[in-house]
Amino acid sequence: MDFIEISAKTVDEAVTEGLIRLGATSDKIEYEVIEKGSTGFFGIGSKPAKIRIRKKSTIEDHVRDFLSEVFRAMGMQVEILI
Repeated sequence: MDFIEISAKTVDEAVTEGLIRLGATSDKIEYEVIEKGSTGFFGIGSKPAKIRIRKKSTIEDHVRDFLSEVFRAMGMQVEILI
């Protein structure tokens, strides 16, 4: 999965927003802080925090993707349970 960029007031708020968007828990994501942000002076000149976030890939995800591609190429619709 590719990274998505998220902006919020703080890094913590951006991570929380990313968890909601990805539908994941904090142990199943990885993120990189692009900009920490700043509060400015009485809110003037404030900058939002920016992060790049994505879900961690697991072996099950790779197996599911591979099998999905194989069955799609064969013209079969299947439900993959791992």
